[in-house]
Amino acid sequence: MKIILQGHIYRSLVAVIVSISFIAMTAIGAMAQTTLSQVQDAYHRAQGQIVVMDQKLRLLGLKEETANHSWTVLKMQVAVLSSEQKHMYATLVRIQYQGNRDKKKLQRVRGKVQMQRQLLRKLLVIWYEEGAQPFLDTLLSSKSLSDLYNRYVALSLVTKQQQHIENEAKQEFVYYHALTIKVNQEAKQVALLWQALANKKALARSQTTKEHSIVLQLANLKQQSVAKRTLDRQMVQRLASKIAALQQRIEEQRIREEQQRAKAQQNAASGTPTIVGTLPSVSLQQDLGTAAKDAGVPSSWVSWLSVLAMAESGGNPNAKSPFVVQGEQASGLMQMLPSTFSQYAESGHTDIWNPTDNAIAAIRYIEANYGAPWHIPGIGTSSYQGY
Repeated sequence: MKIILQGHIYRSLVAVIVSISFIAMTAIGAMAQTTLSQVQDAYHRAQGQIVVMDQKLRLLGLKEETANHSWTVLKMQVAVLSSEQKHMYATLVRIQYQGNRDKKKLQRVRGKVQMQRQLLRKLLVIWYEEGAQPFLDTLLSSKSLSDLYNRYVALSLVTKQQQHIENEAKQEFVYYHALTIKVNQEAKQVALLWQALANKKALARSQTTKEHSIVLQLANLKQQSVAKRTLDRQMVQRLASKIAALQQRIEEQRIREEQQRAKAQQNAASGTPTIVGTLPSVSLQQDLGTAAKDAGVPSSWVSWLSVLAMAESGGNPNAKSPFVVQGEQASGLMQMLPSTFSQYAESGHTDIWNPTDNAIAAIRYIEANYGAPWHIPGIGTSSYQGY
């Protein structure tokens, strides 16, 4: 009973080790394929991002050229406005200078009128100071008709001269008033033009500042885009290196598997399989040799049957699998189901717990389904899953 339990444990451990090895190999291959697929997807996404970033950079370049052109045009407009402002300032200075000349001229005219009035006052002091009565007194104080006539003519000439001076003074004052109004109107017009020009220039400067700000923003965006594109290119390079490394690992794994398959085929051709783990006992080899002889197969089968027996039961003819398959448990040296053993058992060899009887049924089963034991998938390797 103790031997049967040990055989069960050993058989279970062997099955677990084989299963774990196969799962590990499969998982490594699947993981490598999955990782490679993920890295390739990331690589293609990064390439797409680089294409989009290049398009954005081209658009930013066009916008930057447009903004620079607008900025240059606005600076030219500001320069033109500055020239117009200088011209307007020169016009204003000229008008102010002309106005000052006219004012000086009026002052001279006014001084001349004042001098003439003072001269008349000196000539007719009494007449100017006392009004019309001295005029009559002057005429009445004449000594003769000729004196009266002379005095009347003299007074008439003085009166006409005074009226002429007064009229001339009035005309000068009217001219001065009109000129003053004209100068004030021109000054107001120049002030309005000056203000409009200043507003236009301020607006142009504001637009220039705005365009310059846009140019700076575009330059910053372009710089950021170039930096991001550089990072994307670096990421693409890293992904490409990772893809190359994964492909190399997959290729190495494929080469190892091919080498293992080639080695298995070589062993099958030479009839000398590789035995992993505990070597079969001498009694086991004798039982398998007897079974091969009774089943009528070549002696080259014995080494392969030894590998199979060690993989199935650990060489224990009393081993019984803890796993139930369709209500049955694999039993014996070659771990055959009772129904399969009954089908392939040879007459006179019907004891499933007898290692020779069990091996004969297994040999007949292998010959019917595989042709030879070395054709069993994975036999002698870690990928063996059963027969």
